[in-house]
Amino acid sequence: MSLHSDAPQSAADPRGHHYSETADFQRMRASMAEAITQGVSKVLVIYTGGTIGMKYDNADGYMPAKGYLVEKLRSIGRFHDPDGFKDFGIQFHRSSATGGPQSRHSEAAGPLAADHPHQRPPSSRQLIAAAKRRLSEISRASYRNPRPADELDGGPADRGSDAHREPLHLEQPLGATPLSPPSPQLPPSPLPETPTSHGNSNMGAGDTAVDDPTEDPEDARGKGTPSRLSEWLISPRSLYGRRVQYCFLEYDPLLDSCNMDMTDWVRIVTDIERFYYSFDAFVILHGTDTMSYTASALSFMLQNLGKSVIVTGSQVPIAEVRNDGIENFLGALTIAGHFVIPEVALYFNNKLFRGNRCVKIDAMDFDAFSSPSLAPLVKVGVDFEVNWPEVLRPNAIEPFCAHKIMNANVAVLRLFPGVTASAVRALLAPPIAGVVLETFGAGNAPDSKPAILGALAEASARGVVIVNVTQCQRGNVSDLYATARGLTKAKVVPGRDMTSECALTKLSYLLGRALPPEQCRELLGRSLRGELTVVQSHARPVFYSARGQSHSFTQFVSRQILEETRVNEAGIEP
Repeated sequence: MSLHSDAPQSAADPRGHHYSETADFQRMRASMAEAITQGVSKVLVIYTGGTIGMKYDNADGYMPAKGYLVEKLRSIGRFHDPDGFKDFGIQFHRSSATGGPQSRHSEAAGPLAADHPHQRPPSSRQLIAAAKRRLSEISRASYRNPRPADELDGGPADRGSDAHREPLHLEQPLGATPLSPPSPQLPPSPLPETPTSHGNSNMGAGDTAVDDPTEDPEDARGKGTPSRLSEWLISPRSLYGRRVQYCFLEYDPLLDSCNMDMTDWVRIVTDIERFYYSFDAFVILHGTDTMSYTASALSFMLQNLGKSVIVTGSQVPIAEVRNDGIENFLGALTIAGHFVIPEVALYFNNKLFRGNRCVKIDAMDFDAFSSPSLAPLVKVGVDFEVNWPEVLRPNAIEPFCAHKIMNANVAVLRLFPGVTASAVRALLAPPIAGVVLETFGAGNAPDSKPAILGALAEASARGVVIVNVTQCQRGNVSDLYATARGLTKAKVVPGRDMTSECALTKLSYLLGRALPPEQCRELLGRSLRGELTVVQSHARPVFYSARGQSHSFTQFVSRQILEETRVNEAGIEP
């Protein structure tokens, strides 16, 4: 397809030099083709805090250090290639992700403002129209101020920064297999063009830092982070021939994970929603103490997720010579930039787990997390082994949705030998709306004390939603034993193989949606984000009717398909 503009195809100036619009267009097309061939992914790293970026202080011990992690990674060649941007003939602006300034001459793809987080990508026709307008600008500017013919061939003068030499700005780098579509066309930013840099001044093309236009120092926790994104970093080319271009959203103050609460989960979700259409994937740096809770909560709060969201951290800060932070972050960043795994996952010690299946099993070892009931989604060794059959895939075409209301009136009750009915009744008292009951073995509770079962039944009748999970690290809750059937009569929902962390966050999520208790109990037994194993019961085929007339195999299969269709339709989350 040829692009035409209102300017003449060629013109001569008094010096006898000629301007060719075709040469300019060919150069732009070549630079775009080069970016497509090379491949680059954009990843936003949300740095909430945790051990990974801490520094040691003699008085206070290990403490988070603001700005330290980004500068440390910038100095490590595995995380940043200072010449990486030279591979591309197009400048990639960090400002395009934050609503910051771009060139006043760029109309091909304006900045993505923070208050337009749900804009859909433009069509091919819109992109071509934008390219036509840009090409027309170049041709008109050059016609008014022609250049020598040798400059059209990429001579020294061709590398000037005049207005007519402004490169085509793209909202998103183009990749060989892009993980997300380019960002939409928006009006030019009214902000000043001068960027505010902070950090290392040795920057590649487009490696700028700007203030977010919505920055509000009075913003409270849980309402999103209107803070400043870091300068771009770009990784060296991987064995897959791809680079990862990423920047940091660093929280202020940086949080120790034991201080995090549900408002911080809402804050993270709000930031992901805000930048969802600007990045291909997200990496969340988090402390290990409550990492499994956060990963479970995010899995429910982010509905119809179409991009990778990976939570990771470390046991030892990267400031130490021997640490696990470098490998954990590098592995998470590489997976996020190379594979589309559309769910919330947790990466630790060369393994990627489903986030709502994880538990922390060791406080001192690098192998700190495990997924007792589900194999890892990815194992990293010499190569990346992706367990694709276990990766969640969308079962419906629905838009991405972020849920930001969690009910904090939930608790965990761990049974122990000799537990009293008064203790159980005290924990179930208002305003508690949901309880995770950690029982013995396969979901058993003492039935020799009817007062305990009575307290549970009273709470269920009052509208308290109770879910039963095992205290064992691995196993399934069932009602095979008589001691478990008493809980079923008290309307305690079997949690199957959900972890305690997952059950708690799922309960908070469902109650936060203001669903009736009966609907919450029903959804607790369903797999919404792959958090529990659904065992299909297959009855033995019987090919006869009550009248003794045999049914054909085709009729039998048809009935089975209809029945499974009804079950699947009933299993879709409202």
